[in-house]
Amino acid sequence: MKYQYDDTSLPKIVIIGGGFAGLELVKKLNNKPYRVTLLDKNNFHTFQPLLYQIASAGLTAESIAYPFRRKIGKYPNIIFRLATVDQIDTKTQKVHTNVGEFEYDHLIIATGAVTNFYGNTAIEKVSFTLKSVQEALAMRSAILHKFERAIISDSTEEQKQRMNFIIVGGGPTGVELAVHVWLNTLVQNFDGDELVLSNGEKIKTDNIIWAAGVKGATIPGINIDSIAKGGKYLTDAYNRIQNYSNVYAIGDITLMTEDKNFPNGHPGVAQVALQQAVNLANNFIRITKKQNLKPFKYKNKGNMATIGRHKAVVDLPFYSFGGYLAWYIWMFIHLMALVGFRNRFMVFINWMWNYFSYDRALRIIVEPEEKNI
Repeated sequence: MKYQYDDTSLPKIVIIGGGFAGLELVKKLNNKPYRVTLLDKNNFHTFQPLLYQIASAGLTAESIAYPFRRKIGKYPNIIFRLATVDQIDTKTQKVHTNVGEFEYDHLIIATGAVTNFYGNTAIEKVSFTLKSVQEALAMRSAILHKFERAIISDSTEEQKQRMNFIIVGGGPTGVELAVHVWLNTLVQNFDGDELVLSNGEKIKTDNIIWAAGVKGATIPGINIDSIAKGGKYLTDAYNRIQNYSNVYAIGDITLMTEDKNFPNGHPGVAQVALQQAVNLANNFIRITKKQNLKPFKYKNKGNMATIGRHKAVVDLPFYSFGGYLAWYIWMFIHLMALVGFRNRFMVFINWMWNYFSYDRALRIIVEPEEKNI
């Protein structure tokens, strides 16, 4: 039996955000007895772990982005709408967007996280961030501009200042984007010309890349008592937001403390988002069968990161290793995790070109003219 979106007798599910969590939930609800609407401000899913390779001219933006309609178009009970969510009205059970209102019986917030500057407004004004394709392209163009300007610098000191790129934050983005890593060092201030570190050292630089933390991308309309420090929604073991029975949160926007193995919340990695989406989808199916819901428990499958050619680390629950093998495993896992064969093929070809040529073929400065559409 095929469930159709135009069947108004089906319960309505609205999902806000098409990241790892949102898209996985959509896939699992395909042809299930619900009318599902996915809302996102972009018309594509972004494979965020490889954003830094766009910024460093290693990959094209199209190779890590996948159109929602291409994935969802074949799902009979699911639609996508390109929309920016302005507010949630939990009393009338409506989501207000720039393209109209969407009613729901169940609402899932999967908006992920945004950059957190921790009150450093001076740095916020002048630094680059890396949370979206648009930001990655802007960073790539800015970096290439710096190279061009460094060539025509009047002095060695000026050239070094333009070629100094300081990455603040030692998470996956920061580590994979850098080459040199300084431990136990904090940034205290930046005046647009000189970076001041906690050890008293000062570095002349024009370029700050901020990767030091994130906060939840919350939406107006949810009770402030349901929001924890860091802008995450407090949820129970079933991903229901505190104080609500039919509003859920999954992925990086979520703070769940009921998993006994993670009493302070789960790590902000893709596997958490994917597993929460699968568990929530299964719970929605259990609801239709009037079965008991299953609480979420995260199964840690390991972590990995790369820092350059033949250099990577793989941290599994039972074993950790690095070097050549870890690097090849990192490439394979990320390649297979991409959405769509075309994206996998494009990334593979670009990686092979970079590997054998020792060259980045995508060193193009793109600064599109802004127009009102």
